[in-house]
Amino acid sequence: MYCGNCNAQIPDNSPFCPYCGAQQAQQSYQQPAQQPAQQPYQQPAQQPYQQPAQQPYQQPQQPYQQPQQPYAQQPYQQPYQQPYPQYGYPQQPYPQGGIQNGLPMKWHKFLVYFGLWVGAVVNFIGGIMALTGAQYGDRADLVYRIFSELKTIDIIYGILLIGLAIFGFYTAYQLLNFKRGAPKLLTILYIAAAALSLLYTVITIIVLSSYGVDIGEYLADAGSGLTSAFASVAVSVVIILANITYYKKRAHLFVN
Repeated sequence: MYCGNCNAQIPDNSPFCPYCGAQQAQQSYQQPAQQPAQQPYQQPAQQPYQQPAQQPYQQPQQPYQQPQQPYAQQPYQQPYQQPYPQYGYPQQPYPQGGIQNGLPMKWHKFLVYFGLWVGAVVNFIGGIMALTGAQYGDRADLVYRIFSELKTIDIIYGILLIGLAIFGFYTAYQLLNFKRGAPKLLTILYIAAAALSLLYTVITIIVLSSYGVDIGEYLADAGSGLTSAFASVAVSVVIILANITYYKKRAHLFVN
């Protein structure tokens, strides 16, 4: 044991310390219990990272397939055919019988293949004749010498006729390819042709009458009359109205 005063080692159960003479208390007789030394903290060892094992790729099982029959035993299949579109330019412009979407197209075919082209050629030839004065034959120089205004009128009329012929070719092309607005171009063409013919006739009559010419005799010598000129205009008006009604029912075809 140890002395409680001088901390010297003394015999066990000694009442006094032989070194300092201090009386020993009972609680000092026993050596204080030594606490066990604390172990230093040790971090538990970490397990190395292990990537989970991947399952081998397994190709999905194909469903049961019936063995293919030889080519000769396979049933014949019709090739896929896309139906005609409801609107727009069809794959075949004019089906058998001239019927398209339940509508007859014979008048349209007549215009785009014959009527408009012939009318354009006639207007072109008429424009050349008006520019050269060929409509008067051998009397062109005499007519222009007496009625000088007529030459200017004929030149303007000839240029307009040639322009009308070019517009006729363009309208036929637009109708043939079902272009958007082509029926309106046809209406404008007929109105312009009728108005130009009527205007030329009226201006010519006014010029000749200013020189004191007998208009009735002049028109008779020219192979026409005032009545036939107005009749031609009336026929043009009827054709214009008929075409408007005809193409109004087929407006859905002209969407290109």
